[in-house]
Amino acid sequence: MSTAEISRRISVPKRQMQVRRAKQVRLTAAFLLMFISGLVWSTFGLFLISLEGEFHWSRSAISGAYGTFAMVNALTAPAFGYAMTRWDSRRLLAGTSLLLGLAFCGLAFVETIGQFWLVFGILAGLGTHCTSSFAVFSVLAGRFRKNRPPPWP
Repeated sequence: MSTAEISRRISVPKRQMQVRRAKQVRLTAAFLLMFISGLVWSTFGLFLISLEGEFHWSRSAISGAYGTFAMVNALTAPAFGYAMTRWDSRRLLAGTSLLLGLAFCGLAFVETIGQFWLVFGILAGLGTHCTSSFAVFSVLAGRFRKNRPPPWP
């Protein structure tokens, strides 16, 4: 047996382990993104009273920022979906994840309701595309094509 054949036999299991590890990392990242999505969308009400007490803003103004957050996310979703089919979806998700992280860091420096609307309503609304189920599932589907189930009859 030549050295090349031995090297090839050893590298195949190593490659399979690398692929398996990459899939595990992708699934873990998808789980974490969906977990963050649940936190972002479901826990806003917990902070409503705290924001009202700390900044003395009205509940309607704070809720308006949440409404802006939801509307920005909904209105830009078709453009984001189109961009995911046109460009590298992993880079788009990384960019929106960075934007969401910057928006949450920016919330620490908010002092007026206008800043809150801008940072949470608009920037976080754009950034939450990284945690949307359609984005995460389309990335996962594109990476797991080898063992696809048969189509429905």
